Amino acid sequence: MQRGDHLVTARTGYEHHGLYLGQGRVIHYTPEGVLLASLDGFCAGQSCRVQPHPHRHHDAAASIRRGLPAAA
Repeated sequence: MQRGDHLVTARTGYEHHGLYLGQGRVIHYTPEGVLLASLDGFCAGQSCRVQPHPHRHHDAAASIRRGLPAAA
């Protein structure tokens, strides 16, 4: 897993998405807003996979820069 990877994990009835920041941290959208969580907390006991994006619009560093202000 690399910084900036798009993560996907199963939830009841849907898939949940997040952005890996490195060092076991993930930002993800919740009803309370965008939150910073541990990787374990984000995956919530489910498997977690990296969603490939061969033609991504923003590189990993830009994706993280764009997501972090929302988590503050």
